[in-house]
Amino acid sequence: DEITIDEIVSPHTQINSPWGYNGYNLWVTGDTLRKRGWGEEGLWQGGGYEGTQFWIDSKREFVGVIMTQAHEVPNNGWDMYNDFRGALYKQFWREER
Repeated sequence: DEITIDEIVSPHTQINSPWGYNGYNLWVTGDTLRKRGWGEEGLWQGGGYEGTQFWIDSKREFVGVIMTQAHEVPNNGWDMYNDFRGALYKQFWREER
């Protein structure tokens, strides 16, 4: 069976979470990111070993990757990724807000 993009990003768990839901190994963000100024609703997010993070904004055809070597969760938790992404969106897409 082939898996389509629609299937990969469709909800499979945590369907009622204000943060979003899990697709197949991708997190699809909910409206909470927009409300907190950390990005947009509907971003496809994932991560890897040692804190690497990525997101895909299919609306703007934009991909972001943050490469780190964080062996432990930093003091501010994972908010540093959210803050970085939010600053990027505020700078480049502020006219859409």
